[in-house]
Amino acid sequence: MFAIQVVFNERGYWSKPYTYLYDEPIEKGKVVVVPTGKFYGVGKVTGSFANFKFDPQIKYRHVISILEGLQ
Repeated sequence: MFAIQVVFNERGYWSKPYTYLYDEPIEKGKVVVVPTGKFYGVGKVTGSFANFKFDPQIKYRHVISILEGLQ
């Protein structure tokens, strides 16, 4: 399982990175759909990590979809 770092555009600025799970690495700059709060959000991948040290106290959510043709 890979750790995928995702940022969100908030009023013209990029948010801090949030960590999601995915079965394979996702190329930096790809646009993804992820669960956020009670709905879904669209964010940009800033990195993928194979040997990420996951915090056992956090329930990580999964990347739902990669939106092709957007960057």
